[in-house]
Amino acid sequence: ITSSVSANNTYGFSIVSYTGTGSVKTVGHGLNSAPEFYIVKRRSNSEDWAVYSASLGANKYTKLSQSAATYTNTTIWNNTSPTNSVFTVGNDVSVNGSGDTYIAYCWSEVAGFSKFGSYTGNGQSTNDGGKVIDVGFSPKLVMVKRTDNSGNWMIFDAPRNASQVGSNAGKTPYLRPNLANGEDETGTQCTFSSTGFTLGSLNDVNASG
Repeated sequence: ITSSVSANNTYGFSIVSYTGTGSVKTVGHGLNSAPEFYIVKRRSNSEDWAVYSASLGANKYTKLSQSAATYTNTTIWNNTSPTNSVFTVGNDVSVNGSGDTYIAYCWSEVAGFSKFGSYTGNGQSTNDGGKVIDVGFSPKLVMVKRTDNSGNWMIFDAPRNASQVGSNAGKTPYLRPNLANGEDETGTQCTFSSTGFTLGSLNDVNASG
């Protein structure tokens, strides 16, 4: 499929628009390396946001607009991992309906700037050590989704953490893309360090096992 692409390879991010065909196709993403993570949204009709993560594999996907666990479905990415030049879409309308228009946001890893991966929770609160994630740099934004069971998408960022003072000091506010809710906070659920971040015991980010 011929795509229209705006890409910044210095920071490993591209925006891709294309029109679906209804049959398995590849789409150019404009990055210098295979993206680790991308989100596709059907624009011409209603449909959930489809999310690819290299950590899950090409036969699975999650939905940014839902709290459900990971779905197994080969009609989304056609069980085909992206390459240095293209990603593959199956015949599912969420990513490739005939005549439908789509937008995709794609990220490839850039050392010291971005990191994508998976981990297994330990259920520990930050007072007990929490779950320490080392990414090799100090992140400013962390987004987490539980994959083995239902759980809200969770977004933390360093500027909002730093703004917590007084009675809110130590609390970590978060936003949840799958909900219409405003900002919320439940104790200390994400603290940032020079090499990564530490997660608290909330099931959405660190359920045991």
